[in-house]
Amino acid sequence: MLYKVQFQIHRRGYRKLRLEGIYVLDAENEMSVPEMKQDVTKFIQRQLIDRNKEFENFQVELTIFKKLKTDFLYRSTGKVITDKKEEDNGTEK
Repeated sequence: MLYKVQFQIHRRGYRKLRLEGIYVLDAENEMSVPEMKQDVTKFIQRQLIDRNKEFENFQVELTIFKKLKTDFLYRSTGKVITDKKEEDNGTEK
């Protein structure tokens, strides 16, 4: 499953920053939506703090967590990642 995520990072006296990205849930993982939100939020917090310790004092707010309506994701390596199960329609492949 693919989700669009957006974060707002802010601290009093600073401009608000917005980060957007894609959250990809591994097909083998079974997580609830609140668990996924917590997972991606912790990831962003760790990434920001690793870049600059000052981000420990910033508030990180998840503002968008929305499932993307996609049938496939094509990677330039030639691999296709899909979240839909193939249906057997009786034709040979």
